[in-house]
Amino acid sequence: MPGVVIAYSAAMSNVFQFTTSLTLLMRYDAYNEQHLMGQFGGEVALQSGPRIAEIRTQMVKKFLETPDYRNSEWLLQVDADMTFQPDLVSRLMEVADRDEVPILGGLCFAGGHAGGRAYPTIYEEILDEDGDVCVQPVADYPRNRLVKCGATGGACLLVHRTVYERMMQAHPKGYGTRPDGAKNFYPWFVEGVTDPKGRPLGEDVVFCRKARGMGIPTHVDTSIKLGHVKTYILDEDEWLRRQATNVTGDRAARRRAARELARAR
Repeated sequence: MPGVVIAYSAAMSNVFQFTTSLTLLMRYDAYNEQHLMGQFGGEVALQSGPRIAEIRTQMVKKFLETPDYRNSEWLLQVDADMTFQPDLVSRLMEVADRDEVPILGGLCFAGGHAGGRAYPTIYEEILDEDGDVCVQPVADYPRNRLVKCGATGGACLLVHRTVYERMMQAHPKGYGTRPDGAKNFYPWFVEGVTDPKGRPLGEDVVFCRKARGMGIPTHVDTSIKLGHVKTYILDEDEWLRRQATNVTGDRAARRRAARELARAR
């Protein structure tokens, strides 16, 4: 049974919904697949800070360097402002594969205040008006399917150990050593990166684009749904509600969203 190490960071004001989800997930795992509670599973918990790339980097380092986790194949990062079902790990492991699906995300959403713009954290690479490659969230996505994408967010990110190890190798095979031979302390996640036109890229998007440059694909399973805890829960239902009432959006997309919401009720 391949082991999974779950990693998260939390401040003192930890989100109640996340704590509840994590507790139920651990209980489910203990009585079922044992991906987390079994011989090769485990947990990395860190106190959150202002630099998310630093936290994610420390999670990976602990995963790779902790002797008890040397036989653990997978690291699952879950942000502490997410809510999810108890079978999250089990569902992810049904789809993940070391060679074919080594980077796998669940369906998560990002966005601002209630009623404002929201989008799935499934990103595609497109060409801008000058023909340069840029990254943007997809406008829509296939329902309940495994989707190959340019990048995804780090809110729910399952990655095989070999991906991190390959990125640690010397340039140009990986990102562990810079071209001048100096050690790169951030071979996986790094913030402050922009594309050639100065557009900012999140640390999670940078990670996926690095992997893509090495021929390592990123997927999202849109049947594995999580909620993003704000003053409300930003999940697929909330996104569909906004799609259905988006007066400036595509009419067909609005109708589809309204039909899906009606069926969900």
